Amino acid sequence: MRIDHVPTPPHPAPVGARLRAITATCLLTLIPTLATAATPTGKLTGTVGHANTDVNTTATFTGTGNDRTVTLDFRDPYGCSVSAPFVKEDATSANFRIRPSTSSGGWCDRLKPDVIFKPAAAVDGKAAWRIDFSSKSNDWTGTLVLSTGP
Repeated sequence: MRIDHVPTPPHPAPVGARLRAITATCLLTLIPTLATAATPTGKLTGTVGHANTDVNTTATFTGTGNDRTVTLDFRDPYGCSVSAPFVKEDATSANFRIRPSTSSGGWCDRLKPDVIFKPAAAVDGKAAWRIDFSSKSNDWTGTLVLSTGP
C-alpha cells in the first residue's frame, strides 16, 4: 500500500485568536454576576450567620431611587425585624442604615446601623446577594437569594 500524502497536523491558532477566545469565555462566565445590580429588589431569602449560629432571614425591598427601604426579618432564635432605609450605592455594593427595632426582639436592638448588600454568584440559577452587618459582639454574613414565592 502506497501513501501519496501524509496529513500534517493542524497548525495551532495564532496567539491573538486564542487570547480572544479565552477573554470571551471569561466574560461569558462573569456576565451573570455583572448583570446583577448592586441594589436588590423584591424579596430575598436565605441564612445569615456567625460562628455556629445560623438565622433564617428574609429581606424585603420596597420603594425606588433614594426612597428605597429594606425590611429584615430574622427568624428563630431571634424572632425580630428591623427596617433600613437606603443610604448609598456604588458599582459593587448598596448600603442601608438600620433604624431602631420596632419589634420585641432584644437581639435586633443590639444591631449596629450599617447593612451592606453585594452581588454574589447565582444560586441554582437565581440572582443572589451577600449581606454583611454587625451586632454589638459579632460580625454576621450570609447569602440571600431572590425569592420566587410568596
